Amino acid sequence: MSAFVFFLLQMGGLESVITGLMDEFKDFFDRRKYSREIFTSFVLFTSFCMTLINVTRGGGYTMHWFDSYAASISLLFSALLEAIGVAWFYGIERFSENIEEMIGHKPGLFWRLCWKFISPIFLIVSTLS
Repeated sequence: MSAFVFFLLQMGGLESVITGLMDEFKDFFDRRKYSREIFTSFVLFTSFCMTLINVTRGGGYTMHWFDSYAASISLLFSALLEAIGVAWFYGIERFSENIEEMIGHKPGLFWRLCWKFISPIFLIVSTLS
């Protein structure tokens, strides 16, 4: 059952990537016939080739390597830079106005304090520990 759920998650993830890229480069794809089918085939073939390494003898090692480096400190550091960039460089007021445009009301004081102070502090502590 869980394999089926993970398969559906993979399909949804690939669909969102394909749709996002096709929407971003709409002019390029609109001029070509069967562009969605060809691009989807290209993305699926590329994904298949990238995952072939996991079924080789070194697949366990590469998975451990990816798990150790890609999902640890670098992810926390990226989140920290994003939180600081949005809260301090882009500005909480501008970010709150953007949120208001999306959901119809301005975020409360709690959320603005979390974005500006609490989230960066927690991410710094998590990154350093």
